[in-house]
Amino acid sequence: MKNTKFPTEKELKECSIESEKNIGYLLHRKISIRITTYLVRTTVTPNQITFISFLIALAAIPFFALGGSIHVVIGAVLINFAYTMDCVDGELAKLKNMRSRFGATFDFVTDIAVEPPLYFAITLGLYMQFREIWLWALGFLVMYGVLMSHYIVRYLDGIRTSSTGYTHTTTRDVVEKTIEKITRGRIHFNPMKHVYFYGGTDYLLILIGAIFYSVTPQGILNSMCLVLLFLAAVHNFHWMTQFVVLLKNLKKAEGEQKEKEIIDTD
Repeated sequence: MKNTKFPTEKELKECSIESEKNIGYLLHRKISIRITTYLVRTTVTPNQITFISFLIALAAIPFFALGGSIHVVIGAVLINFAYTMDCVDGELAKLKNMRSRFGATFDFVTDIAVEPPLYFAITLGLYMQFREIWLWALGFLVMYGVLMSHYIVRYLDGIRTSSTGYTHTTTRDVVEKTIEKITRGRIHFNPMKHVYFYGGTDYLLILIGAIFYSVTPQGILNSMCLVLLFLAAVHNFHWMTQFVVLLKNLKKAEGEQKEKEIIDTD
């Protein structure tokens, strides 16, 4: 059904508030909310936007594989525009009250389907230019870290919605507690408190790397290689931290459950 009214400022703020903490939205949200403002008055559906976003992302991938500064910049612009449209589908679903499990799953699967070939293409483009075999190992680490992070997050979502009594500690909590432990409680600081590394952040870093890649000398330690190194470190640190915390908290939850069962028996 067509909506003839523009959304109010309050409605726009509410449809984006969950994502304000993601630093990748510093660019994408400012653009997507304007697109959503107009699309909400049309018959366009969130799932259609998801599919369009997916097609744009697929169109971006070959540019990275071609290598060369111009191609990389074009690919980076396209992949960021694709992610901007990916923001639009969620905003549109909220404003049109069209949120559904199918839509959420469709959005999640298309996001996952893009990332491995994207990082493969970036790695291929860099390898074709520099012929360094270790670039493949770097590309694999990024893809592995990204997929494991997605899996761990999805698994944790399932646990949170179950009745196991499980409480989860995030990577940001781990960083904060580690700093407090090292400083013996004298410093209460969490550098990751307001930082979320999701697709938007990754793609924004790729865009920044592509711009520097086009204007600076392209040695083996160029900006695109540095972006891959950073993403490999962040994503693998994230999933490994979450995995260790997951096992620890699951063991704790099981112990508490057994104690409760003993008390109930008595």
